[in-house]
Amino acid sequence: MQIPRMCFIFTVPGRPLVRRLLLRPPAGWPKRPSPRRVLSLLDGKEWEGTRQEAEAELRQRIQAMSRVLDWPRLCVVSEDHADWEPVVEDGLAWCVAASKRTGNIVLLDREPNLERITEVKPMVLHFPERRCVR
Repeated sequence: MQIPRMCFIFTVPGRPLVRRLLLRPPAGWPKRPSPRRVLSLLDGKEWEGTRQEAEAELRQRIQAMSRVLDWPRLCVVSEDHADWEPVVEDGLAWCVAASKRTGNIVLLDREPNLERITEVKPMVLHFPERRCVR
């Protein structure tokens, strides 16, 4: 990829260069949830379908949620957080970030990996606030 010759970065005075968000599953979330258990928690009632149906349904919900979230297509993940950072405790949003995480980044355009939702831990998402204009 060729780097453009002229590139300007504009920032808004008084706004941080990075927006951070502490994302964690809701209270009572199990340590190693299965897709069936996740759907039961999200719906508030026991999931009655098969394991394969649960996996397909959870993938569909994750993909739908990833299109609705106000997140950039790529964000950086860390585990360190401060008490003043905004906290989001949404099960489906957490599943989106966990299932689309690769190393220290979340790629919203990536296919969900449901094996990642069994690693339950809080994540700090770092969103760039800068926009690059040519």
